[in-house]
Amino acid sequence: MKVYTGKNVFDASLERIEFAFDNFDNLCVSYSGGKDSTLMIQLVNMIAKKRNRKFDVLFIDMEAQYLMTIEHIKTLKNKLECIRDFYWVCLPLSLRNAVSVFEPRWICWEKAKKDKWVREMPEFAINEDNNIFPFFRYAMEFEEFVPEFEKWYQEKKGGMCGSFVGIRCDESLNRFRTIVSQKKDRLKDKPWTTRNKPLKNSYSIYPIYDYRTEDVWIATFNNNFEYNYVYELMYKNGLGIHQQRL
Repeated sequence: MKVYTGKNVFDASLERIEFAFDNFDNLCVSYSGGKDSTLMIQLVNMIAKKRNRKFDVLFIDMEAQYLMTIEHIKTLKNKLECIRDFYWVCLPLSLRNAVSVFEPRWICWEKAKKDKWVREMPEFAINEDNNIFPFFRYAMEFEEFVPEFEKWYQEKKGGMCGSFVGIRCDESLNRFRTIVSQKKDRLKDKPWTTRNKPLKNSYSIYPIYDYRTEDVWIATFNNNFEYNYVYELMYKNGLGIHQQRL
């Protein structure tokens, strides 16, 4: 496992999560069901259990997702004992479409096209009929929804609010820039935190930013954590660990 500034990345990530619980009143995990956020949510649960704390989860269900991913997320939703509120969002968002040159965008969970839905909507999901988000508007983009959610979350929960995000610098130059930027506002000068402007008491937290792909799987194996079996199928079909994408 990669060593960073004298300690391995696993121990460093736990220290960052401990810091988050020391400095934030309310914490929410941005979850996708992928390997990185799956590791992160279980690390957060580990520290929350140790501290007798709770945390929340935001999962934006974009409809056209592997059934195995959905079942995996349901498993963690029911298994992790420190989850307080699980926001499983099935609202009609406008998404990019990479499979058609005629329709560059599509709307997930669109009521008027229910007969074309990829799968059935989970009965417990937040949808148009039971929507709790006053900021939501039909066909808003994913990139618009997330900052509005952060604002709503801070207003609803109060105090200092943090959002755990499972990005890793190893994945892209833009993600590396997110961490090293000298222009952003940090909490106590921690480079793995970013203030969610224009909010004053809301930050994004990147506890596994320095993990390599190998580190993610080593930590998952060493701790006997749950993982999305889709990756197993990808591996069996010849994709290396650096090629696997959800």
